[in-house]
Amino acid sequence: MQNAPVAGLPVDYFLRQLEEFANGRRKSADVNKANAFEMAAMARNLTPAEAPPPPSTSGRCRSSRGSG
Repeated sequence: MQNAPVAGLPVDYFLRQLEEFANGRRKSADVNKANAFEMAAMARNLTPAEAPPPPSTSGRCRSSRGSG
């Protein structure tokens, strides 16, 4: 399976996916896909200024972001 392009997707969707990778709720369906680990690591290290929480989750604690 290939990665779909993110161009044209809603920003809120993209930010939600970053948050899901950062907190461990999103994982790759392909366990052999090395870049899934890289995406999760990048998402965990983004600051709230770099990737603000999507509007639907803005009230949640995001303490895992920016620590690392």
